Parts: sequence; structure tokens; C-alpha cells
Amino acid sequence: MEKNVPLEIERKYLIKFPDLKEMSKMDGFKSSEIVQTYLISECGETRRVRARETNGIKVYTKTEKIRISDITHIENESELTENEYKEALKERDTSLNEVLKTRKCFDYEGHTIEIDIYPFWDNVAIMEVELKSEDEEILFPDFIQIIREVTHEKAFKNRKIAERIPDLNL
Repeated sequence: MEKNVPLEIERKYLIKFPDLKEMSKMDGFKSSEIVQTYLISECGETRRVRARETNGIKVYTKTEKIRISDITHIENESELTENEYKEALKERDTSLNEVLKTRKCFDYEGHTIEIDIYPFWDNVAIMEVELKSEDEEILFPDFIQIIREVTHEKAFKNRKIAERIPDLNL
């Protein structure tokens, strides 16, 4: 692998709906509303745009990913102006739904924990943790109840959620 290739290494977990009050007490806590739209992509590549609102401020991004493994992918992300975002939406993959979610983020034991709360589930959420290496150890706060790791389950990838809300099979 070339040096300076922008890699994202992350693990995903299906968790019981988190204690929002406890979460809001965590270092670095913030909450954002996200609208994620997938764009037409070449095979093996995922392209998307996001409108993310945090404390009344909207930020628009475009992300292109190429999966290397279930945990690691090359990721190129850039910020867009509102007009660039609207222009990119013209490339929307109409076979996929927009993904709406509330993302809660906080810092814990050297990691940023991201918890996505979706409007179609009221008892579970998806937690993501970005890592420096695939085998890095992760510690979780006591108020997080992990049901199972879903890193390797394609149904829980956001692009798959845009196709179909996954069955939980708890």
C-alpha cells in the first residue's frame, strides 16, 4: 500500500438504544443530523454526499470509498459548498433511498465513538469506532450495551441500508 493513501479503518457494532443522558456527559460530545445520498458509482467504488447539521451549522461533504477489506477502505472526502452539494445531487443513484440519521459522537479512551440513531429503529443503534490498525483494542463505556459486532455483515453498511432496512435477527 502506498504511503499517504487516505485509509479509514473502522469497526461497527449493533447496540441497544443508548442512554442519551449519559452519552451527553461524555468528553467531546456532539450531536448532528445527517442526510446521506448515494451517487452513481463504478463497480467496487462507493460515492456519496452528506448534509450534516450540528448546532444550526450545515456542512456538506462528498466521499469516495474503495473497500480493501470489511474493516479498511481507501477514503477520499472533501467539503463542498451548498451549490456544489446541490449539483452533486444530480448524480444521485435513484435506486437507493436517502439515509437519514442522528449521529452522536464522543471521545472515550483514545477513540472517537460515533453512534448512529436511525428513525426506523427505536430499540437499537449502530456504533462505529475508527481505528489506527485493524487489530487495535477498543474499550467501551459501561452505558453501551453491545448486541454484536456487525463489521462483517453487509446488511449494516450504510449503502445497504439505503437499499433495504436490515432485519435485526436479535
